[in-house]
Amino acid sequence: MNNDREVLRDSLIRLVSMDVSEKEEDGLIGQINKISPDPNWSDYIYQTDAFVSADGAINIDDVLDKIFAYRPIRL
Repeated sequence: MNNDREVLRDSLIRLVSMDVSEKEEDGLIGQINKISPDPNWSDYIYQTDAFVSADGAINIDDVLDKIFAYRPIRL
């Protein structure tokens, strides 16, 4: 899982850098969807300011903590 976290961290950093083409962005999103245990990971990037620091940067480590804290509900 530690390797997944590192790959996910690198992918999220590239994604939020906004320095990727649309094709690269689609590839990153696909990769993140495969690795992330939390299906709502993109909400933490695009839909909330909870992980944004005072300087406006997204705290990727806090986002990763939230993603890997996810536990699915077993029915």
